[in-house]
Amino acid sequence: MPVYGSDTGKKNRRHGKQTRDRTGDAGMQQLIDWVHAKGGLFSPNHPKRGWPWEFREVRGYRVVEAWLAGIRLSRAQARIVGNDVRDTRSPYGKGIELANSHSRPESVILYPTEAGHAREGILLHNAEAELIGNQVMNNNLRGIAITEMSKATVQGNTLMNNVDAGLYVVDMSIAEVEDNHIGATRPGPFGWAHAIRVEYYAQVQLRENRLADSAAEIVAWHNGHIEGD
Repeated sequence: MPVYGSDTGKKNRRHGKQTRDRTGDAGMQQLIDWVHAKGGLFSPNHPKRGWPWEFREVRGYRVVEAWLAGIRLSRAQARIVGNDVRDTRSPYGKGIELANSHSRPESVILYPTEAGHAREGILLHNAEAELIGNQVMNNNLRGIAITEMSKATVQGNTLMNNVDAGLYVVDMSIAEVEDNHIGATRPGPFGWAHAIRVEYYAQVQLRENRLADSAAEIVAWHNGHIEGD
């Protein structure tokens, strides 16, 4: 799998090698550029250009100052394990984005750090995933957003110092939310600062989550539905 990074990374690409150096030229730092619409990772430098090949795992990368998303999957499935994804540069920048993957097996996002993004740390839309043990901090819209009829298990995550909501579930999405630590949510553009917000026919099952702030709210608006403690 070609990985875009520093000048060393470009040299390695020419020789058919991989590199995990993610600290060089900021304009090249996109771990995954695109996923081909037919499924599987699209590799623009693959000998069979445009040929979709099955994508398995992204493990242990550091992705800093990518443009729109540090890691993005569309119509694909992956295990995303132990990555450090920080500081996307676009005003719409996100840490990890999963889109349009209901036709694929469930993805797993396990133990990454997502911090310092202009928008969400982790965003699902029309996707299915398990989000386990992530450190999602200091993002300027929401920590984790489950949107557009997505389905997710959100377990054992730390969501701290995000804007508007630590966890946001909306648009008929379904989430099981267990043993997460959520706190220090900052007010967003409309002045809201919720630990968990559920809206527009979304359904959430809560179990044993910990709120760091005594004033933090868990709210269900516009026909959102919450069960559990």
